[in-house]
Amino acid sequence: MFKKLLIFLVSGIILFAAKEIAFAQTSTTINLNLDPAGAGVTAVNVVNRNLYLSTEASPLSGFPPKGVGSYRDGSIQYPFTATTAGNYSFVFSYYQIAAHRLMDVKVDGQSPSGWSQIDLWPNSPDYKWGSTPQFYGGAPPAITWSLPGTVNLATGSHTIEFDFHNGGVVLKSAYFTQGAPPTNPANPWAIVGNSVFPALDFSNHQVTTLSDGRIRITFNGTWTNLAPSTVSFGVTTSVMPRSGKTTSVYSVTSVSTGSTLQLARGQSTPFSLTVESNAPVPANYSELVRLDLKSNDIANLSKPYLMSAANGYLPMQTVTKLAYVKDYNAGGFAPVDTTDMTNVIPTRQSFGFQNGIYQQDVTGAFVYALTHAPSHIMTKGGFDLTNWALTRPGTLLEDATRTNRSPYLGSPLSTVLAGIGQNSSTAELKSAMQVLSNEVPYYFVPRWDIARPFILPATQYEFGGVTALTSYVKLLQQNAMTDDEHFRFLHNVILPLFLSYRDDLRISGTLAQNYSPGQANIYFNVKTAPFMDMANESGEWIRLGTGSNMEYIHMDVQALGGNGFHFYAPTKMFGNATKTHLAGEPFVSYHMREAVELEGTDIWTFLAAAASSRDSAVQEQAAEWINTLYTTQNLFREDGSFANEPGSYGWPGVYMDLANEASAFLSTIQLPAFTNLKDLILKSLVMWNEFPFSDGSFPMLNGGGAVNQLTRAYGNAFALLKLMYPDRTDLISYFQNTINQENSRKAGSTVDNQSFKIDGWGYAMLRGPGSWDTRMETLLSSKHLGFYPGDHVSGDGMGIVAFANGTILTPRYGYDWRGYPYLLLNKVMIDRSEPGFWGDFVHFDPDPNTPSAVATTEMAASWSTTPGMAHQERWNVQLPEYLFDTFIVKPRDGAVHRIEWGYRNMGELAISNPTVALSDAKDPSGADWDPFGYYITNTGHKGQQFTATGLWQGDWTMNEGSIMQDATYAWPPKGSKMRLTMEGVPNTKVTVAWLTGPARNQTTNLRQDFAVAERNGTEATYVDTLEPIGVGKSGFIQNIQTTATNSSDNSRSVKVTTSQGTDWFLVGTSNFKNSRSSRTVGPFTTDAALAVIRIKNNQVVSCKFFGGTSFAFSDNGVSSSNCQGGVTAPSPTPSAVVGDANGDGKVDGIDYVTVILHFGQTTTRGPMDGDLNIDGKVDQSDLDLVVSKLL
Repeated sequence: MFKKLLIFLVSGIILFAAKEIAFAQTSTTINLNLDPAGAGVTAVNVVNRNLYLSTEASPLSGFPPKGVGSYRDGSIQYPFTATTAGNYSFVFSYYQIAAHRLMDVKVDGQSPSGWSQIDLWPNSPDYKWGSTPQFYGGAPPAITWSLPGTVNLATGSHTIEFDFHNGGVVLKSAYFTQGAPPTNPANPWAIVGNSVFPALDFSNHQVTTLSDGRIRITFNGTWTNLAPSTVSFGVTTSVMPRSGKTTSVYSVTSVSTGSTLQLARGQSTPFSLTVESNAPVPANYSELVRLDLKSNDIANLSKPYLMSAANGYLPMQTVTKLAYVKDYNAGGFAPVDTTDMTNVIPTRQSFGFQNGIYQQDVTGAFVYALTHAPSHIMTKGGFDLTNWALTRPGTLLEDATRTNRSPYLGSPLSTVLAGIGQNSSTAELKSAMQVLSNEVPYYFVPRWDIARPFILPATQYEFGGVTALTSYVKLLQQNAMTDDEHFRFLHNVILPLFLSYRDDLRISGTLAQNYSPGQANIYFNVKTAPFMDMANESGEWIRLGTGSNMEYIHMDVQALGGNGFHFYAPTKMFGNATKTHLAGEPFVSYHMREAVELEGTDIWTFLAAAASSRDSAVQEQAAEWINTLYTTQNLFREDGSFANEPGSYGWPGVYMDLANEASAFLSTIQLPAFTNLKDLILKSLVMWNEFPFSDGSFPMLNGGGAVNQLTRAYGNAFALLKLMYPDRTDLISYFQNTINQENSRKAGSTVDNQSFKIDGWGYAMLRGPGSWDTRMETLLSSKHLGFYPGDHVSGDGMGIVAFANGTILTPRYGYDWRGYPYLLLNKVMIDRSEPGFWGDFVHFDPDPNTPSAVATTEMAASWSTTPGMAHQERWNVQLPEYLFDTFIVKPRDGAVHRIEWGYRNMGELAISNPTVALSDAKDPSGADWDPFGYYITNTGHKGQQFTATGLWQGDWTMNEGSIMQDATYAWPPKGSKMRLTMEGVPNTKVTVAWLTGPARNQTTNLRQDFAVAERNGTEATYVDTLEPIGVGKSGFIQNIQTTATNSSDNSRSVKVTTSQGTDWFLVGTSNFKNSRSSRTVGPFTTDAALAVIRIKNNQVVSCKFFGGTSFAFSDNGVSSSNCQGGVTAPSPTPSAVVGDANGDGKVDGIDYVTVILHFGQTTTRGPMDGDLNIDGKVDQSDLDLVVSKLL
């Protein structure tokens, strides 16, 4: 039967409810009014409250159903009147959020027999840990309960009192009746669908080769009833064909249960199942056998069990170690080697399991075992686990000690299992794994028809039990398990965990309505047990359709009514349906989170299952999932850029490491996605290796950033390049040279890195000429990545990061108040909000003398089909002495807005021009200037302000005053400066504010001053320069003036007067991508979108234009029509495509000609001059390389 009910999963709270049973009323009934505010009602700690996620301080918060209840011990007394005397039964209905809640009922101050200490959840397993269904969007059915016996009521007034012993009960209704009361449900915990499936504990198997070469395999074990009552199940079996096959080699010939399994309370019974192959099979061949139990007590509730029909196990690869993606530094929590592992890992004894009753959950059993050990359990890191269990069992191990601290400590048991694998002796590790073999079949899971049911606990976002599997791999690599021992661990631990990962084997349904691409909503029929919905079942992803019409679909987790789901954006986001599907097409759950979490845990999960299994069928299925994960989760963009930006915690090196490990552990499995994946990873590694500034550092771009700067060691992209692509000697040589220059740099030395643009991330690096400590480098963000957002993506679209004076001058802060106000990301705010940061680059030129880039937010926001609140453009040209910067912002509604441009820099900021007195900064309302209520509260001082009527300049002076760098930190040199010069615009309010360090992970004390230029209007254009000034040097910029604008396309001519001449810029052209007619803008007559001219001594010394074909310039007798048009040739960074000389991503005749033209020459320009292997010369090896790619 198909159900269409909505429910919600809430960790740590359990809802138990059953359908209210209707009955025929045959006599007098007294219905009680349960309003706690009613006349004559006396209540102590009892209120109207919502059932779950509400609080005592706010009882109607959270989610319904609503009723009368308490949060702790409480009581409520109601008056009522009996109009007919006689004996009455009492019936009430209730909701409950935890097991074994007790309640007393008193009539006229007395409790009749059986009306005190009422257990509202009798015969229950009382097992609260694990995946438990909860209701969302509507009240669940209430449990109806009749108290034993009757109470005699005389006519007249009476009182009834409910005493709640510990809260957690919500009454829905109550009444007295002289008729027959309804029969109480025997197992209210089962009515809600929490069926306890029996344990199947595998003991051994026999593999027999028959006379005709066929294989017979018999599995032996024991069924044990884990429920506190008799249970009955239908039994079916099947064998899964291998990939690409429609039929299996093995078939089931017998099963000991027959078609029905019935177990009395506490009963165990032997199990056996036999399969035979239909032909001889090769060594180590396997197929997965599936046995399904379908509850005869609860409709549509079932659970599969898996077995491996294998005539041998694969040899274990021992060279590559399987890494811990989480809890990777947990070795200090490994118990000392004399520990009895039954005092650490939960067992039936520590669970308190007997006759279907569990006294502890998994964490409780872990704590119980530690506290009842003969002596305290100590770890190799010197941590007392028993003392933790006695004093702080509700905390993570991370909270209890700072020794051996891992950034990913999660469940205490998960952490200890990781520690055992990392630091225990082989004997102790084997002992721990054997305890798991003996006990995991008895670990209770209440529902198997939901996404990711947990058997063993997990560490932050991963699947349950992965640390145990990773630890087991180490044991296998030490050849410490016999095949018989491995059989038990495979069947009692690995395969149940693998089943919990494989939602597609447990959750399915059909499409309820036809679906066409572009529709916002999609609807399903879900065949499952009562009181479940697809939000719990399938998670965010499903696989819909079959054959050529099959696709993976990403849905919004917020469900619509009737099992409908809303897409994030039908035409924009990855993972939406692109094909037409008809009602009735099948779907299965594909619950993955890599697209959001970007931490490698889903891939690590299946790799751990595959590696630990030594089973060819498991490895094949796991490999298919890994393959699908890499192809569906959008981890790498088309250009190879990773789904999170540089420095964010979703570091792509995790995926690169995992891909490398998958190649080692799954060497016999073909992963089609890996061919394309390896190309994308190579491109990504090239990006990461060229990303750092000239000191080898880069900003941590993580939701605002968390530290000042990161080094190349973060993620170690160069080491990964050498490990994964040793044949790419050209790339290795190129980046090794760059790194050597960074590491050996000194004042005046150079680093041969180049400007670059990465469209997928949305970053362009403009590197000026000169030595590493005198050049300026600007990182401009278009935040194209925001169009396909990953996790913790920073809001720095149209923002810049400046490097000068030998260091990053605009440090990034996050995870504290300093990181989040957009003013501190060197960009613009509108009415104190971020105007949308999804953008694109419309121009990039890597000219080493005048690199330039233009970023714009012409594209719409990714989460909707409508644009952001404002159109933005940022035009950057990096000249040798300074950055020319124009920021254009146009709110789309045409209304007047408060627009604030911000820039933050290391050092103390002083207004150097004009000479003006500053006053306390004020908002337009007259209140203190205090963005987001953060600034004054967190700094203890007020900003300073003046109103600019013309050009103004501010100088950040570094390493002076209160700035205290480490003594060995030579850059920026003491007394060096950064000067901001902004074109004057009337009524520009300039605010100077400052922050003090250090931030998280920093030992230096930094002043972080920032300037804010505020204007009111329907739009604003900020034209400025940023100019690093060396110690004892004078400024270069003297004036900035917009001389003309063109209303047809918003272009403008800007004159920058310098100490050596004049620089002219043509900027601001709307719609850069399209061609335009020639027009005159100030001294420019051109159809170009961008132009840069440098004049010295009345002579044009350099001239470039972009986005056009015609050009002329004339100003006060200085003219030029001989100007270089078009972008500069690509930088000499080796292409990720072997043999590609010109960097266009392919090897063709142009690359061949390049080698021929430079044959026999020496060069430092690498592939640009035909030196494809970057050995400094163009010779036969380069010619052979390009010819081999052309043939």
